[in-house]
Amino acid sequence: MQADFGEYWMHRHDTRRVKVYFFVAVMSHSRHKFTYFSRTPFTSELAIYARQLAFQFYGGKPEETVYDQDKVIIHSENLGDVVLTKAFQAFVASGHFQCVFCGKSDPQSKGKVENVVKYIKYGFLRGREFTNIGMLNESALHWLARTANGLPHSTTKRIPAEAFKEEQPYPAPYTDTPVHPQDGMKEYLVRKDNTINFHSHFHNVPTGTFNGDGTFVWVCVKDGHVEIYGNETGKMLCRHQVAQIPGQAILDETIQRPKLPGRKELENYILSCLEGNAIVAMWLKADLLAIDDIMLFPVKKEESASFFNPVNSLHEKTPVIITTNKAPTERVQTLNDEVLATAIIDRLPYRCEVIKLVGTSYRLENRKTIFTSESNVNGKQPYKLKNKPEQVSL
Repeated sequence: MQADFGEYWMHRHDTRRVKVYFFVAVMSHSRHKFTYFSRTPFTSELAIYARQLAFQFYGGKPEETVYDQDKVIIHSENLGDVVLTKAFQAFVASGHFQCVFCGKSDPQSKGKVENVVKYIKYGFLRGREFTNIGMLNESALHWLARTANGLPHSTTKRIPAEAFKEEQPYPAPYTDTPVHPQDGMKEYLVRKDNTINFHSHFHNVPTGTFNGDGTFVWVCVKDGHVEIYGNETGKMLCRHQVAQIPGQAILDETIQRPKLPGRKELENYILSCLEGNAIVAMWLKADLLAIDDIMLFPVKKEESASFFNPVNSLHEKTPVIITTNKAPTERVQTLNDEVLATAIIDRLPYRCEVIKLVGTSYRLENRKTIFTSESNVNGKQPYKLKNKPEQVSL
């Protein structure tokens, strides 16, 4: 037997999406398939329950089952030696069957069940509307009997349900009754400060988990710890110890985003990096900074960083007026560094007004000349000297 887990986004009648998780098993010879759906991510206990349902569905326990190295059933791994979770280790020991673990996406070891996972996603779930998990599991059993196990397999050209009759005598008898785990996962609302209220205790979640009103996470208690899983990914977000004092706040600083330094701290940091450069200090304290003819001359690549630092430090802190005759495409060649040029160009136009001047420059328009016009000849103004030079006799 080969077994695996999958997940899929389904649509509700109100156009909202809901994620479902499923367990898949397939008999290697007959390709007889089984699946079980869950609204919550799989834990070790829920994976055991799904495995028991598979034993009951097949009417026996195969001697060997191939899994990938999923965290649901494996606690740790070291150079091929796997340590199972306590619950799954006890289940394997009491069931007297063997588990074989292979790498992720290994078609040579468990390609049959990986194909079944795709088959369920795109042959059964796609286009189906989610009502509740009970109806989904009931519909899945009918689909298995009618289609997945009732039609000829594309590789073996045999009907899996009929081929399974040849396999059925070999698995060991299974007489237990599957029991659904009572302490399963429950949904909890994420507050704006990225915390949840779990049993009157506040536990923080990684910064950015809150994604607007209606953000939920899955929470369960396991081995004296509160495990929090993402509602969209189903992956573990964080793990806290169970609080002992009522109303205690359990906060993990390692999953919080560090507080950004203020302007004064940034100024001091820049000055320390530049060894107290007086010019940069004057720029930071200025009410308005005007830079004329920026990027007029090309600079060396190693000097581009020196130009970027003040631009970055003044960004959104000090008003700046800049004049340039270079188009944005020419600035890359001027700085001789495409990455730095892109970073500078990204900061300069942000929250600014761009004024494009066309026509004759101010200097040419108001230039002084020693010539004055007399008459218009062929549309052009001839010029004459304002003051005739004095004649000098030798």
